[in-house]
Amino acid sequence: MSLGRRGAEARNSPGRHRCRGPSLWVLALVAAAAACGPSASEDEAWLETLEVPEGGYRMRYLSPPWELDEISGTYARLFIEPNGYRFVGSIAIPAKYDLTLDIEPGFARARAEAELAEMATAGYVERVGPRELITASGDVGWEVLGRDETILFRNHRVIFFESTSGVLRVHLEGYPELDEGEMNRMLSSIEPRVEPEA
Repeated sequence: MSLGRRGAEARNSPGRHRCRGPSLWVLALVAAAAACGPSASEDEAWLETLEVPEGGYRMRYLSPPWELDEISGTYARLFIEPNGYRFVGSIAIPAKYDLTLDIEPGFARARAEAELAEMATAGYVERVGPRELITASGDVGWEVLGRDETILFRNHRVIFFESTSGVLRVHLEGYPELDEGEMNRMLSSIEPRVEPEA
């Protein structure tokens, strides 16, 4: 399943998460520690530009709290770390937010439909899409959303853009809500077809 190449694998509501085993307290601590990380809209943050020449795309992001982890070929990863414990027992706490971008084969709308079908097969809930996302540069992407409640209750938002060499796949995941103002502003800054400089 292609729900994330290298990214880490939510939102709590009353009666949603019932205890099914003795380890539920561990999962609760993991989610709480990750959710206590820095906000993506902290006042002291400033804008950085992620530019991936081999992938032909760029994006603006706030740093801090976002940290650039890797650029390798057409692939890039950014994340926001949780505060507090990095491990609960032997369980590593995933990043509060994890964002990966990469160039893949296919066509944007078809890839979004396939992604939504994979979410359904995996048992994701509150699935949305495919729906249009129009960036500040006027590029149109197709996105799907869903929540994985099987282990650590992670929200997922996956967007596909037509690019100069295939499809730009953008995968955002995390514990908090992903379809909100700060995330929308960052995602709308994506330019999936940047012409190389002469």
